[in-house]
Amino acid sequence: MWRTSNHIYVKCRLLNLLTAMSLLLSAASLGLLLRSFRTYDGITYHTVDSGGGATEGFVYAARGSVRIGRAAYRSNDWNLAPGVYASRSTGTFRNADGHVFRSLRAFSIENSRVAGETNRVLVVFPIWVLCVPFAALPGTRLACRIRRRQLHGQCPTCGYDLRATPERCPERGVAPSVVR
Repeated sequence: MWRTSNHIYVKCRLLNLLTAMSLLLSAASLGLLLRSFRTYDGITYHTVDSGGGATEGFVYAARGSVRIGRAAYRSNDWNLAPGVYASRSTGTFRNADGHVFRSLRAFSIENSRVAGETNRVLVVFPIWVLCVPFAALPGTRLACRIRRRQLHGQCPTCGYDLRATPERCPERGVAPSVVR
């Protein structure tokens, strides 16, 4: 018996921890989305191979979208030093037509070859795509909790037992919408 109740306790704690982490990641994604319209943030890494070629990988957030890419160069003409570099700049980031929010709905995967490169891969997706799945777990748990309170005769606001006074909550004075 103790083992079963302990198992349920641990399961509930883990679900609460996952929900909190998911909510924090959703808030961080929303913060990144808002920040991306005024600041261009990026992380770049460079590696140089023994044959004189270079590889560049990058993650950038700007104009409401994230760009993840990798480029391989035949020669290290830019004298790229190996390492990881962070970059940030501010300014107005608009598309060619002057519209700022266009990249909110752009999904693209590109595989191209530019002069001097052997291969370039670029994946672009809107940042709001990160917010939605991270907010799904907390939203679902909140909806289930409200529904469970309504089905068990509790006040949806404070959780007070409404079996004695089903028409109004004595704690908050709120009339519940559904009491069974």
